[in-house]
This record gives sequence, C-alpha cells and structure tokens, in this order.
Amino acid sequence: MTVEQTVTPVRWPELTAYAVPAVGVATPFYFIQVYFLNFATDVLLMAPVTIGVLLMLCRLWDAVSDPLTGYLSDRTRAKIGRRRPWLFVAAPLVAVSSFTVWSPPEALAGAYLTVWVAISMLFFITASTFYDIPHYALASELNPNSYQRTRLYGLRNFVTLVGAGLAFGGLQFVVNAETPRAAAATVALLAGVAFIPLLLVTPLFIKERSHSTTVAITSPLLAMKDVFAYPAARVLLGARFLVMVGIGTQATIAPYIAIYVLERPDLIGLLPACYIGPLVLSIPLWVRASKKIERLKLWRFSLLGATLAYPPMFFIDDDTVWLMVVMLAIAGVWGGATGPLGPSLLSNVIDDDAERTQRPKAGVYFATWNFLEKAASALIVLVIALALQFSGFVANESASANTNLAMRVCLAGLPAIAFFAAAMVLGRLGRSGFSRD
Repeated sequence: MTVEQTVTPVRWPELTAYAVPAVGVATPFYFIQVYFLNFATDVLLMAPVTIGVLLMLCRLWDAVSDPLTGYLSDRTRAKIGRRRPWLFVAAPLVAVSSFTVWSPPEALAGAYLTVWVAISMLFFITASTFYDIPHYALASELNPNSYQRTRLYGLRNFVTLVGAGLAFGGLQFVVNAETPRAAAATVALLAGVAFIPLLLVTPLFIKERSHSTTVAITSPLLAMKDVFAYPAARVLLGARFLVMVGIGTQATIAPYIAIYVLERPDLIGLLPACYIGPLVLSIPLWVRASKKIERLKLWRFSLLGATLAYPPMFFIDDDTVWLMVVMLAIAGVWGGATGPLGPSLLSNVIDDDAERTQRPKAGVYFATWNFLEKAASALIVLVIALALQFSGFVANESASANTNLAMRVCLAGLPAIAFFAAAMVLGRLGRSGFSRD
C-alpha cells in the first residue's frame, strides 16, 4: 500500500484548530487590499501615483522578508516545533500593525504622512509574513495525503474568505460613516483585539509532527535556487502569480466601480459579497470533486470558467447592477477551486522536490507562494493607480469618460486575461515531470 492509502485522516478538531486563525490575518489583509488605495486617495488625499509607488516599494520588502522567514522557519529548532514559535510571536504583532496602518495622526501631511504609511505598511507586511508562512507550511507537514491536504487548505481558504467578508462589512461601515478616518481606526482596533485569541488557536492546540529526515539548508539563496531549479515549481508558482493578478485586480478596482461608475457607494461592501458568498459555498464542492478528478485538470477548468465571467462586466451601469451581481456570483463559484487546490498541488511539489534534493523546505516554498500573492497585489495597485492618474481621475468628483473607461477595462479585461494565462501555464505542469495525484 502507498502512503496515500494508509494515512490517518485529519480529524475535524485538528482541521478547525488549524483553519480558524486564518480569519485573523485575512480580515486586515483584505481590508487593506480592497480599500486602502481608495482610503489613501479619497480620505488621506494622497496622490494615486504616490500611494501606488509606495505600496509597490513596500512589497519589495517581501522579496527579502518572505524567503528569509521561510528559511528561518525551516531551520527553527524548539521543543514545541518549527512553526509554532513563529505563530506565538506573530499573533500580537499582526493586530498592532494593522491598527497603525489605519490610524495616522490627523496632524500629519505630505512627506510625514507618507513616511507614517510606509512604516506602518512595512510593519504589517512583516507581521503577517511571520504568521502566514509558517502557518501555510504547517498544513503540508500535518498529513502526506493529497486529499487530506486539500481538506486542510480548503477549510483554511473557507475561513480566509469569512475574513474577507468581515473586511467588506467593515469597509461598508467605514465608507458610509460621517468620519471615515476615525471609523477605519476604530474598526482596526476592535478587530485587532478580537483576533489575537484566534491567532493563538493553532499554536496552542496543534502539535507538530516530527521530521527525522530533515536536512539543514545551508542558506536562503540555496533554498530559493532549489525552488526555482525545479520545473514543476516554476510552472506552479507562475500560475499562482497570474491568478493573484486577476483576483487582486477585482478586489482593488471594486470600490472605484461602486463609487464612480455605478455611483452607488452604498454597494461598496455588498458587491464583493456577491463574489465571496458563492465562492465560500463552492469550496466544499471543489474539495469533494478533487477526490474523483485530477486536481490539476480541475483547477485549469475552474480558471477557464472564471475567464468568461468578467468581460460582460464592461457593460455595467447604474441601470444594470444586476449584471454585475450575476457575473460576480458566477466568478465566485469558479474561483472557489483556487484556495484548496493550489496549495495542495504545491505540497506535492514540495514532497517531490524534497526527494530530489534531500532538502525539505516547505517554509521557503510557501514563502515564495505568499510573496507572489503580495507581489501581484502590489503590481495591480500600481497599474490601477497609474490608470487612474493618467485617465484624469479626481477624488470625490464624478468620473470623466476616460476615467470611467479605464475602470471598466481594469474590471472586465485584466482578470480575464490573467486567469486565461494561468490556465495555459498550468497546462505545462503535466509535462514538467510533476507527480500530480
């Protein structure tokens, strides 16, 4: 019998203890991802290009912090395990850093405000990296079975999207508040206080498995070299980047669509729910389908389906809000496959690579995986910021014809192109020597 046939299933208490903390990182992340560009331009009155470049530069720090965290996590040797010490330390840091992002003193302006935002974003990026990467890597080490890993990542993704829903609820509250600046700081403070206990659930209740075959990695550079030397890893990570470009575009442009295209700011938090709701409900279906259908084929199929959901949104206006609602729901159903299937496939790549190199490095792999998500979101923020800047965008005024067109192209075109390209890239994975299922 193979390991896949004899492995013990992951029980629900362990599944829950692993997945629940994801809400504590996802909520502040999505709140920043979806709303901070709009908050910076419309509330803090920063120039779109300034905040776009700033966020892009902050993401460059991820090029250092993500692989370094993965490398150090892989090498950590403590009585409680490799990953859990990082989770204990990161929990309070995530809460504090997310609050500082949304609470710049009102006396700050110009360069001083830019410095505050830059330092706060670096603080949050580092804290979330300290938690996310060891947490991701932990799941790949809890069970060697592909389906059990898909369950772990499926529930994690489910809870992550609950966090996204909470972020959209907070967004709706802030946008409609009389003083959005104060409201944003209040939401961030309350969320931080509430989420610290949740972030501690995994390190308190999950015991790490022993890894007697672990071979020390001599440097972060060697670890990264090993990751990108493996063709299957390059293909899968490339697809990950493209998928996150598509998701990040939709998330970043959505507030502008609601406010300036539909002229319905009351929908700013509700429209994302039309995507997130069906996505969350579809996750168990995709996980169950992965038991019968090859995961790679299933993921490609879902990406091709998502490709078709976005072009019709080019034609939305204030009289056809229903069209956007319907297409977002369809995109959400197709999007439910990415969360569980992507990390599950990556775990198999990690196993194959560890056998090939004798250097197990789940932390470095998931550092790269995590970094690509942040890099994609930063790139999209910069692209959208430039599109707004050069289309004549003026904060808190009706959008010009050029700005309206730029927003529609970003929403309808960029995700479709990114998802189709990702599906094409994944087609190469089967030819790369990767053992898929």
